[in-house]
Amino acid sequence: MRKVILILTIVGVISGCNSTVEVIKESDVEIEKQAEVNLKDETERELAVGVDLIKSGKLEEAINHLKKSSHYEEIMDYKMLSYYSNALLHRKDKNYKYEVFYLKGIPQDYNGVMHEEIQQQKDNLNQVFADMIKRKEYEAIKEILFDSREDSQFSPMYNYSVFLKNEKDYLSNARYYLSNIPETYDGVLAEEIKKAQRKYGTGIIVRDREQQSKIIDKPQIGMTAEEVLKTRWGTPEDINTTTTVYGTNEQWVYSSDRYVYIENGVVTTIQE
Repeated sequence: MRKVILILTIVGVISGCNSTVEVIKESDVEIEKQAEVNLKDETERELAVGVDLIKSGKLEEAINHLKKSSHYEEIMDYKMLSYYSNALLHRKDKNYKYEVFYLKGIPQDYNGVMHEEIQQQKDNLNQVFADMIKRKEYEAIKEILFDSREDSQFSPMYNYSVFLKNEKDYLSNARYYLSNIPETYDGVLAEEIKKAQRKYGTGIIVRDREQQSKIIDKPQIGMTAEEVLKTRWGTPEDINTTTTVYGTNEQWVYSSDRYVYIENGVVTTIQE
């Protein structure tokens, strides 16, 4: 009889332990759910404050507010809104190069907080570049977009600007840049760009791309002046010439603080 009672007691204790474990597990799940709710509420409040500051034009306050959050590095919206605020700040000063720098940091497929406003800002900036192209401010665009020429959001304006600058005197080079613009491009100046692509023909552009792939990327020591012109650096913006009893020295000036020094027709120094 005592054995039976002992067995029943042990079974009861084990059952009780199992029940306790189940209760603890359920409690942990509830705690995790509540933590997720609290995190969501906190981030929504912080982001809402950031949005209000941006919309009211208090951009520096918005940046500080977003960056001081403990969620800045882990939740994408914080950083994207900070980048957007910085872009707006630089737009005020018409510092388009830095505006591009921050906007290109926001992925094209970003669909988080204020994504529509951010996309509108990108479109608006490309329109600024389109207006500069119409005014033939090609060198200004090159200076602004040179470091962002590989970014798909702004590369069409860079490539089209370089194409137009070189179309008359360096057509083969110009076609290469035109071919860098996808035929599916539908942004600003799309019809004008497509017209140019039709004019020169897709097949010609592709062959030019293959030919251009063989072109040297930048000048090298020992090149002649003619060989420098055939590199991707192309024609300099300015040439400063000095003539002495020892011969002629030239300083070729390019955008983004790049220089080529030529002595008696041969490259001796390259500065980037």
